[in-house]
Amino acid sequence: MSLFKKVSSSEAKLGIFIIANAIVWGVVILAVSNILKGTDLMSKISPIMAGGSFFSSILLPTIMIKNKK
Repeated sequence: MSLFKKVSSSEAKLGIFIIANAIVWGVVILAVSNILKGTDLMSKISPIMAGGSFFSSILLPTIMIKNKK
């Protein structure tokens, strides 16, 4: 019995997309927070950045998967 499930090419591409998207958003969030630290703007931009990263990393791929089936 194998522990690993064979995945299709489109599922593998989606997995790579999710990982790459999360890495890009992580770098963007760190860069913006570094630039804005010590200012009152950080508290205003944080929820926007968090919402965008959640949408593009979790919701968007989930919607894509559900629409494919």
